[in-house]
Amino acid sequence: MAACTVFAAPALAIEGIVYNSEEQPIAGALLTLISADGLHTESVYSDDKGQFQLITNDNDSTQLRARKLNYADSITSIDPEHDNQ
Repeated sequence: MAACTVFAAPALAIEGIVYNSEEQPIAGALLTLISADGLHTESVYSDDKGQFQLITNDNDSTQLRARKLNYADSITSIDPEHDNQ
């Protein structure tokens, strides 16, 4: 059996609610977190209340993209050191 050492990186939780222009929740929206270098992505779907939660070990600045068929994409920049949402 091989030995290994595992270090737990502090996780960053990004959560929220996806709304349309009438402030109604959007179910089934695809939320994609894109790393600053563009090489890594993590995605989740919003639930029936428009809520989502993404947990990542990437603590660098990233972008969060929300997509849903028949809606315009929305992109938000996230800086974990300055955003406290």
